[in-house]
Amino acid sequence: MRYDGKRFLVTAGPTIEYIDPIRVISNRSSGRMGIIFSEEVLKRGGEVNLVLGHTPLSPPNEVKLYRVETTEEMKKKVEELLREGKFDIFFSAAAVADYKPSSSYSRKLSTREEKEIVVRLVPTPKIIRSVKRISPDIILVAFKAELTPDEKVLEERARLLMKESKCDVVISHDVSRKEAGFLVDRISGLIVTHEGVTPFDGGKRELSVLLLDEIIPGFMR
Repeated sequence: MRYDGKRFLVTAGPTIEYIDPIRVISNRSSGRMGIIFSEEVLKRGGEVNLVLGHTPLSPPNEVKLYRVETTEEMKKKVEELLREGKFDIFFSAAAVADYKPSSSYSRKLSTREEKEIVVRLVPTPKIIRSVKRISPDIILVAFKAELTPDEKVLEERARLLMKESKCDVVISHDVSRKEAGFLVDRISGLIVTHEGVTPFDGGKRELSVLLLDEIIPGFMR
């Protein structure tokens, strides 16, 4: 399937939230899924705008790259890009930090001075909920990481996300296994659409190919 003339907005990698200028809250996401997907889109002639979180991995040179750190920075950049131009597909592979400190320290905390600190966490904004509000016709593909192999739970969580954020496709996957999920090239779970459920257990490149060649075309006008 070719995507000449099609514009993709991709988010990838983890966001970080600062406790102080040195210490952060984050997660184990590497950004591999979004980067691999971007590579496959480019092979098919599509344009990729990549909003990339805190990762040492290097994306393809051909993408239009926007590096961010915090969830708020990613949200601001995504909304800015959606308002500036028309995108055909939004691929939400970023693993944003779900919580952030309610306040952060402007100085580096010292263990000599502070024997104990209490960090109060508050939820970060849900980037994905802005996507269809700003761009109603965009094809929205999202990921939902869970710590369970239970397919019933994976599907339930995926459908809840679809309802909340108007997603067209949700990849609900189990990250409890060492060989699948974060930091590795394998993913295991379900591809959920309004029409049905497709189990998947394979490489992230295989998943990208399946999505681009078989799943996403079904939503294109």
